[in-house]
Amino acid sequence: MSLKVKKSSFNSIASKFALTSQQAIHCITERVSRGDFHTAKSEDEREVLKLMKEVQLITSHVPGSSASHVTMRNEIQGLMIDLGLPSFYVTINPANVYNPLVKFLAVANIDIDNLLSEDVPKYREQSLLVAHNPVEFFNIYMKAFISSALAYNSNNKEIQSGILGVVKGYYGCVEVQGCGTLHCHMLIWVEGGLNPNEIPEHVLKDDEVEFKNRLLAFLDDTISNCIPPDTDPALTIPASIYHPCSV
Repeated sequence: MSLKVKKSSFNSIASKFALTSQQAIHCITERVSRGDFHTAKSEDEREVLKLMKEVQLITSHVPGSSASHVTMRNEIQGLMIDLGLPSFYVTINPANVYNPLVKFLAVANIDIDNLLSEDVPKYREQSLLVAHNPVEFFNIYMKAFISSALAYNSNNKEIQSGILGVVKGYYGCVEVQGCGTLHCHMLIWVEGGLNPNEIPEHVLKDDEVEFKNRLLAFLDDTISNCIPPDTDPALTIPASIYHPCSV
């Protein structure tokens, strides 16, 4: 927690803090907890009430607070100044209520590579596991996404290309869904990526046919929106009775 005051009144408020008694603060705190923000029975207590109006409490280190959101926006703006506008905005939403890794992390004695029919996660059972510990699986999943899919490693001097190209930076914000599981909204900066404002300028030019074709080929190769077809629709296996994400 931090305290924030106007620069012009910093010296006077700092001196007031130094002179305020702990007893007066305790008395005011007791009244405020009961909803009384006005009563003061001494000069010291009146000074505490004045300080409450002049000082703003900042909780920038408390996840989910309004101040933490402002801090994140400032960090994103700093990255934009350094890296330019981001190339991609993605949302990573793991299907953890169906993933057998969650059971494995909960010390279930299962073989991830050779699941038996009874090992395939069931929705209610898995939901309880996720509710008890929503962080561990999500943390492993996100690290795998960053290192494998994005191929980003700040300590690696070798340039590696991920599924979006060479990633030079990313910024992710984690949120909780209504069911208690976690998902991440992420901005991604790609090396050599054009400023988003420059892309339509190139697309609209008549002499930029090659650029248009390369852009469309990149988008088709990178982004898809489909349900993968069955390898063999006629094939029936025990796991077919479970949710496709489990299989």
